[in-house]
Amino acid sequence: MAESTTADQDVNRSDRRLGRAVTRVHQASRTIDPALRPRLESLLHAGEAMDFVARIHGFSDPLSASALESFAVQAGIGRQSLHSTVLPALKAANVADFALDTQGVVIEVQEFLGVTGNLIEYLKG
Repeated sequence: MAESTTADQDVNRSDRRLGRAVTRVHQASRTIDPALRPRLESLLHAGEAMDFVARIHGFSDPLSASALESFAVQAGIGRQSLHSTVLPALKAANVADFALDTQGVVIEVQEFLGVTGNLIEYLKG
């Protein structure tokens, strides 16, 4: 087995710190001053996406549209944001895939987050 280098350890530590920071900001998002929210927007969206994919992990595969929207609401993600931002970002990071009906409405989502997967690494691409 290959030994990890100091650089690898630094990256892992940095990923863990980033993950904790995103998680803490997400947990506190409802109490953040509205004037500060625009400055933290990408961090807040990353936390919502992480929360969403963690919630759907391990549920029936593929996930139905109604279950999908329920999980999105629980993660604080609106329908528009889910369809236009979150799902495409998760697909680009190869964390999830989704199918559309003929009207372009999401009808199912399938997540690929492995049991041992590091969500921060997946979302960073």
